[in-house]
Amino acid sequence: MGLRVVTLEQYTLGGTVANFPRSKIVMTSPMDLPGHGEVRLYQTTKSELLSLWKQVIAKNDIKIIENAKVEQIGKKDGQFLLSTLKGDTYLTNRVLLAIGRRGTPRKLNVSGEGLEKVAYKLLEPELIFGKNILVVGGGDSAIESALLLATENQVVLSYRSENFNRIKPLNDKTFKMP
Repeated sequence: MGLRVVTLEQYTLGGTVANFPRSKIVMTSPMDLPGHGEVRLYQTTKSELLSLWKQVIAKNDIKIIENAKVEQIGKKDGQFLLSTLKGDTYLTNRVLLAIGRRGTPRKLNVSGEGLEKVAYKLLEPELIFGKNILVVGGGDSAIESALLLATENQVVLSYRSENFNRIKPLNDKTFKMP
């Protein structure tokens, strides 16, 4: 369409998926990727999915500026002025926000949540063993983290509801309440 586009990524390509634990199975559904075509994936690995995205980005010459977290969006002369934490600025006519949830995890506002032993990402569950662990949440990430950690640790899953309503069918089948 002849548009000039800049994509600012607060971390690196793949954001949420790139931060998945290595052994996590990525569950997705068929999709039509513009510039690539139909992708029929149901269960894959994070490395396969990231590889596919890199191929699509290279094939379509898409420019992504990584580690460019937007700190502020203001107005200047009838346009939007974006400022990043690094101090870079961008003047543009339009802004499309794609805000995920992993970049800014919800916290419980309890004492001790800033301690070093508290984690908001699980990258290498295979390196954690012999621990007493509390996983808080009732979504797929919490269920999958608890399952990955439970093989070598004592894990307690805390959730504010009696039932897990927001999880994928495979996680519901795999996870068994005691």
